[in-house]
Amino acid sequence: MHIKQAYDIQNQSFLLIQDSFIWSYVKQPAHEKIGVVDSQWIVHQVIPSLGNQGKAENGQAPWEGVRARCRQEWGMFQTRVANAERAYYLEHRITPPNSTGA
Repeated sequence: MHIKQAYDIQNQSFLLIQDSFIWSYVKQPAHEKIGVVDSQWIVHQVIPSLGNQGKAENGQAPWEGVRARCRQEWGMFQTRVANAERAYYLEHRITPPNSTGA
């Protein structure tokens, strides 16, 4: 056997091992590994999301309005997460962490 043939066989063996290793992670159904983070539908409000696409209001730059909306939406998201956690703990009759137990 020549050196090139031995190298080709070794290279092919390595690729087969590498391929089977990668597919061992991929072949599991994806839906079994994915959890639901937020099950509420998001309504698209057709509001510009980039600073240069906003409107200047009350003497503010367009990006300042976008930033204010971002803060508002972040607060809404945090409230939804807190409500979802509370509902989860109640449903499973678990005392939430950092609770006084009252």
